[in-house]
Amino acid sequence: MEIPSFVLRQEEYEKILFVLSSLSTRCHAEALYLIHRNGQLIASVGHSPIHDQQSLASLSAGSVAATHGLARLLGESEFSSIYHQGDNRNIHISSVGDRAILLVLLEKSKGSMDESSLRQAKMILMDILKKSWPARADASTATS
Repeated sequence: MEIPSFVLRQEEYEKILFVLSSLSTRCHAEALYLIHRNGQLIASVGHSPIHDQQSLASLSAGSVAATHGLARLLGESEFSSIYHQGDNRNIHISSVGDRAILLVLLEKSKGSMDESSLRQAKMILMDILKKSWPARADASTATS
């Protein structure tokens, strides 16, 4: 299995950070993470209480993959988001196109999801990321 690589130019990375920061402000988020579906952390903003952000990225990618498997078992194409509620924090995880994941960490007493801002941010992020790596080959036309 080949893991596709991607390259972010400084300009694209700064745009991603701007989009994440804007969304963080709108949602009063504690932190936001943009994660490649292979589990690599692409970018993060905010004041994360998590010291091992790479583990967070890897576990989030695994959670998305497991949820995708559940969706297929139930005859769904996918479940586009995952929401975890804790005593002190909530986590919202959603797909950004077919290659990335957005994780929003919210303090329960301060943050709330702004769905309109989330959709807008994801569209902008998808546009930025399309330029950073080639489109995924269609599985039916891929050669082995």
